[in-house]
Amino acid sequence: MTTRVGLHFPSDLAFDTWEQAGHKISRLIDSSAWCLGDWLVYGQDRYADRYRNAVAAAVMAP
Repeated sequence: MTTRVGLHFPSDLAFDTWEQAGHKISRLIDSSAWCLGDWLVYGQDRYADRYRNAVAAAVMAP
């Protein structure tokens, strides 16, 4: 289970599943800045009139 600040793993998690999670987390970290950049560019192009408020709300969201 994911939370805003971390992960919780069940006590009976198999090693292979845990290992796969590590690979997925690594790929997510690797691509997260690119995803955020794509989100920003799309928003600026598509929603220019509401872009700044949406970005501010996303940054401030808990």
